[in-house]
Amino acid sequence: MGFERASFEDLRIELTELAEEVAIGGLYRHYKNIDSRYIVKALCVLKESDVIAVRYSPAAAQDIDYICPVSEWLESVEKSEGETVQRYELVD
Repeated sequence: MGFERASFEDLRIELTELAEEVAIGGLYRHYKNIDSRYIVKALCVLKESDVIAVRYSPAAAQDIDYICPVSEWLESVEKSEGETVQRYELVD
C-alpha cells in the first residue's frame, strides 16, 4: 500500500512553478492575525505524500519553523463578515 512517488524531475518542475506564486524570503501576514508577520524560508516536499509545502517562521521567532501545504497557503478563505481574502498575503 502507499502511493506512486513523483519523479525528482516532476517535483523540481512543480517546485519551480510554485516558486513563482510563493515568494521565498517574502514577508506574509495571516488573515486572522494581520499584525503578525511570517517569513517564507523555502518550499519543500512532504516525504509521506509528495505534497509540496511552505516552510516558514514567525518574524518574531525565526528559530521556529512551521510547515503548511502550499494548497492551504495559497487558498482563499471566507471571513466571518463574508469577505473572501487570501489565507496568507504577501506584504513585503
